[in-house]
Amino acid sequence: MEIANRQHYRTTPIGAKGTTIPYSEIVTHQTTMDLVSDQEVDHHYFRALEKEGVFLNRAQLEAVRASRGPHLIIAGAGSGKTRVLTSRAGYLLTYDTTIRPNNMMLVTFTRKAALEMLSRIQRLPGISRKMATEMVSGTFHSIFLRILRKMKYDQQILSNEKWKEIMVKGILKEERLHDSYEPETILSCISSFKANLQRPGDVLAKTPIEREIQGIYEKYEHVKNSKNLMDFDDILMESYYLLKENESLLERIQGTIRYVQVDEYQDVNKAQHELIKLIVKAPDQNVFFVGDEDQVIYNFRHATPKYILNLSKEYPNLKTITLGTNYRSTDSIVGLGNEIIKHNKYRLGKQLTATKTSHTTPFYMRPSDTLEEAVQIVDNIQADVSLREREYKDYAILYRTHNNSRNIFDELVLRDIPFVTKNEKVFYEHPLVKPVLDHLRLSQNPNLIEAIESVAPSMYLNKEKAVQHVLEATLGQQKKNMLRSLLVVPSLKPFQMQKIYDRIEFIEGLKDKKPVDAIREVRKGQPKYDEYLESDERKTLTQQKEMVRETMDELEASATRFNTIEEYLAFIDKILDKYKNMEQLRKEPNADCIQLMTIHSAKGLEFPVVYVIGFSQTILPHASAFSANDKQDRLIPEENKEQLEDNAFEEERRLAYVAVTRAQEELYLSSPQEYRNKTVDVSKFLLDAFSSAK
Repeated sequence: MEIANRQHYRTTPIGAKGTTIPYSEIVTHQTTMDLVSDQEVDHHYFRALEKEGVFLNRAQLEAVRASRGPHLIIAGAGSGKTRVLTSRAGYLLTYDTTIRPNNMMLVTFTRKAALEMLSRIQRLPGISRKMATEMVSGTFHSIFLRILRKMKYDQQILSNEKWKEIMVKGILKEERLHDSYEPETILSCISSFKANLQRPGDVLAKTPIEREIQGIYEKYEHVKNSKNLMDFDDILMESYYLLKENESLLERIQGTIRYVQVDEYQDVNKAQHELIKLIVKAPDQNVFFVGDEDQVIYNFRHATPKYILNLSKEYPNLKTITLGTNYRSTDSIVGLGNEIIKHNKYRLGKQLTATKTSHTTPFYMRPSDTLEEAVQIVDNIQADVSLREREYKDYAILYRTHNNSRNIFDELVLRDIPFVTKNEKVFYEHPLVKPVLDHLRLSQNPNLIEAIESVAPSMYLNKEKAVQHVLEATLGQQKKNMLRSLLVVPSLKPFQMQKIYDRIEFIEGLKDKKPVDAIREVRKGQPKYDEYLESDERKTLTQQKEMVRETMDELEASATRFNTIEEYLAFIDKILDKYKNMEQLRKEPNADCIQLMTIHSAKGLEFPVVYVIGFSQTILPHASAFSANDKQDRLIPEENKEQLEDNAFEEERRLAYVAVTRAQEELYLSSPQEYRNKTVDVSKFLLDAFSSAK
């Protein structure tokens, strides 16, 4: 394949001690055609699979034939785990006459995965559609909701996030905390409690803030129960306590569900892990765990590698089978992944092999900053597409956090290149960013009521009362300055009026400044916006202070290429319009557009060409990992507070590994030299990969 000039790229990262490119071993496996003779009792099944194009290697065959007892299938990236899961389900139903479809439970993490597995199982030899649909299959939530429904739990599911936010807003208003917390923050804390099987009375609240959160949690449960509602987290928590307390029900379920298969076991939280333990009846423990400890990246969803790493302690007869061949990527991509992840301590350990030879090796880029990074990457993609060897839909651009995508996002908009994000909020709508931009908007037009509502808390005014007053004070007066009407809010004391007056004067003074200077003024004004955010523990409860500063730094950087606030705001409005237009592209499965997403969102996906941006220290690994032991901003279960920094770095390395192993054919890794006005080194994860590469 012809590719455009790669003058900005190297074949090893700058600063690497080793220069030898890591390749994985290339293997040509024997398949069931060689491994299963026609004299074996189950040969008919494998011959039929082969007619459908399903050829299993030795490890996959062993896993499919594994029937009794507990098994852990370590499924490396691209190793064919879905093929194994579905083939084993068909095998058990075909060759064990004591197993009926409803004796099998197949658990997945997404509805899409569940439907795909059912579709594959229906196409297996000897399996009818009826047999497949009789299996107990679905996501954790769908399976356990069915159990609750059979036990007369008739609550309506509170599935709409907006409904939950409205409910929490009502509680916050009642408690006079509506300007102190974002509803999303409260809901995140409540979700954390429930994932750890903590009802309101189980929460060990030590600080005033924690006691405040616990009280809101208790009221949330009261309101929810009074309306006969249940949220998604309740499904698992209530199922757990139901089964723990109803022994006869648990025994009936254990008597029916005799074989359990769980996909993506590395992603389970405490509630999910404990539910599977309840269902799997001793002494048989016919459970089939499939997962990869090297891909545990959802700590924010309460997943931790300890559950998959400690299975052998909980299931003494556990047999482990490793699917160690990557069928997705070329040998140089697999080799780099191996060298990155081998430096983690908390893993079972495996070295993946490949089946595809590389035509190119991974490329490494060292742009001066993230703007140059965006320009060079988009230049390269456009050049490749112009050669008609690639389409836009072949490309994915991955990043550690939403903030890291801002320059790429902006560059693609400026060049009118089609792209979609994976249901991510646009940077300029971030709840920390929007109030700053609204200061700028009000400097140009003081009559934007939504912007007035946004900035009111920075004047220590209640949002709702401020807006209500403004609307009443300016009713029928089109030329009235709405912003200045805040000066006559009822019941203000003289010192409050002075502070509001000063703030309005400050906003009006931004009018003719360059946008980057205006943002700096907002950040260092009185009160200082950054310090206003950071000083309120309620506002930083679920995020690191580094995240607050990082977001503000990124906003400042976004304004540097514009000379006037009017020009800058017009560009942002164009970005927001572009984001709305993405909705149509998302509905078209074959739309020719670049995919932009976080590494977290990319897990489980694959792309012909992958660009990973921000492969530098403090970006990947993220700055928050360097101070994890001092983490005070988040509510963390006691059992997860040990070795925070080690765990944080290991998860960051797993993120790097997941990013690299999404690429099928071409991989480009970019390590900007400067990030938000600070010099940053190439990521330690890349340099470590070349410290001993052979």
